[in-house]
Amino acid sequence: MEATLLLAGVLLLAGVCGAAYPGDGGFSVELIHRDSIKSPFHDPKLTRHDRARAAALLASDVSSDLFYGDFEYLAAVNVGTPPVRFLAVADTGSDLVWLKCNTTQNNNGIVSSDSGNNSNSSPPPPPPEAVVYFNPFDSSSYSRVGCDGPSCLALATNASCNGDSHACDFRYSYRDGASATGLLAADTFTFGGNINNDTTSTASIDFGCATGTAGREFQADGMVGLGAGPLSLASQLGRKFSFCLTAYDIDDASSILNFGARAVVSDPGAATTPLIASSSNAAAYYAISIDSLKVAGQPVPGTTSVSKVIVDTGTVLTFLDRAALLAPLTESLARVMDGAGLPRAPPPDETLELCYDVSRVKDVDGVIPDVTLVLGGGGGGEVRLTGEGTFVLVKEGVLCLAVVTTSPELQPLSVLGNVALQDLHVGIDLDARTATFATANCDSSSRATVNSVAADV
Repeated sequence: MEATLLLAGVLLLAGVCGAAYPGDGGFSVELIHRDSIKSPFHDPKLTRHDRARAAALLASDVSSDLFYGDFEYLAAVNVGTPPVRFLAVADTGSDLVWLKCNTTQNNNGIVSSDSGNNSNSSPPPPPPEAVVYFNPFDSSSYSRVGCDGPSCLALATNASCNGDSHACDFRYSYRDGASATGLLAADTFTFGGNINNDTTSTASIDFGCATGTAGREFQADGMVGLGAGPLSLASQLGRKFSFCLTAYDIDDASSILNFGARAVVSDPGAATTPLIASSSNAAAYYAISIDSLKVAGQPVPGTTSVSKVIVDTGTVLTFLDRAALLAPLTESLARVMDGAGLPRAPPPDETLELCYDVSRVKDVDGVIPDVTLVLGGGGGGEVRLTGEGTFVLVKEGVLCLAVVTTSPELQPLSVLGNVALQDLHVGIDLDARTATFATANCDSSSRATVNSVAADV
């Protein structure tokens, strides 16, 4: 999910990234698919096909809650003293960590639901049963960030100063027009817990205590920005992380978000490529270059020019420039799948360009040809996407390509979304300015991480 903060020059504000790093051994954070049976947001009435169809059909309307809501991965974080567990959307395309807050005015004016840029809003309604709201008064380690603090300065025009308390208020906006507003704060974040027993605490993580949201409903406890900007959790926790997203259809599995020494991607076939500079209005993004594509091991004609693509766990589908990548990819896939005798199916929406009738196919994954990204940057590395990373079953028996075109109105940037990122181990090193990719069985990897950590304690 792309944020539109204009953080010109804030990457130089090293003071924002001064949080204590929690140990040399690294640690892991549990990621839960939003509609996993482990999630409090799980809707047992929705089938896998229902969720896929909702995301696909609503790709032409990025303001829809369902477009983001049904395919998100939620990070389990524990905040405050004593710690309270929250599930917030893990988003490599934005730069701020924030939680929904339920606050009231106190005598010292430390925090208020009607402070700063929220002065005309009423206190938040009682939270839905599944949503957990952070209450600053329940945490003995909570503090406000002052107007002259590095984090407040990093927000630039997206911050304002509360004249009464000289504390920093924020307004953080996303590309779809949605926003979160509230109070910039700091508190103790505790990682671990449900996924392992080696809980690791880090004092004074700067985050937003959001007293209001607008534009759409954020169907989680908040957002965990993992982008390249100085306020992201990645920047505050050692500037090196990796993630491995388990496939949507494994209901009881956890995915993994690793920091520090555990963030090394050493899987067989791992390929490393440089992160390339983003434009000033995309400072938080992780952009890589793709030299060309392959389908079923064969080069895709017409995809030999370098294209910039953003890696974004907060976007569902993959968006590619039509002329440079999407049209040649679709033609090559159609040639292989038509040649295998698969009958076409009418797309349920004009956004989806290539659909097949697989009602008589027993092994659906077996009929999807491999799609390989040939990475730029001079290394020549390749990343093979799984079948589930390129096609989705939008309804029983109908399989559609989960790649759509960019457009100035909908999505002007090419994005590798979280459907494509399933069963890839992806590592980001902010200091080395590299991204590393490897095809992996993320379900097995996450279970192995849990077992190995449990054996160590």
